Amino acid sequence: MSNSLATGQRKKMKELKNTEMSAVETHLSDIDADEDAPAWAKRLVKAFESHQTSIDTKLGETNFSIKTLSKDFKAVKNKVANAEQRINSLEEDFEKENTLVKELSKKVSSLCQRVDDLESRSRRNKIRIIGLREGGEADDLMGMLGHVFQLVPGKSKPVPEVDRAHQAFRLQPDQGHPPRNKYPKS
Repeated sequence: MSNSLATGQRKKMKELKNTEMSAVETHLSDIDADEDAPAWAKRLVKAFESHQTSIDTKLGETNFSIKTLSKDFKAVKNKVANAEQRINSLEEDFEKENTLVKELSKKVSSLCQRVDDLESRSRRNKIRIIGLREGGEADDLMGMLGHVFQLVPGKSKPVPEVDRAHQAFRLQPDQGHPPRNKYPKS
């Protein structure tokens, strides 16, 4: 609303200036046409006309410069608007990607916990056989352990298959020392 008020005031000021300028020009042209006018008045009129021409030229140049600057400003304004639009689009994409990364990080963390849990359970499910005499297994530890599982009393289920087996990682004990532990994996 204040913008329309200012525009109205500008129009009134322009009309008033044009009216005043035309009145001054009419009065000066009357002095110039009047032959009885003093010489100083005629010189003043010519100086005014000379200055008026100079002012009109400079005003025209200024108006041209303003129009050029206005066009340049509009071009810059359009470029800034396009840049803002691209930046907003990139920010939205970044937020989406950031949200996705957070979700995937949670899933990876959950999967890592599950893998750790499975590894722990796998270690706990190993059977440890303690005190089984050394030397009876020869080179077939898995066969010997399969035979031991058949001897377990009260076992109604079928004998589990032994996929692999190993002994504790230490040297074979001397006579009188406890035997190495055996670890079958089924």
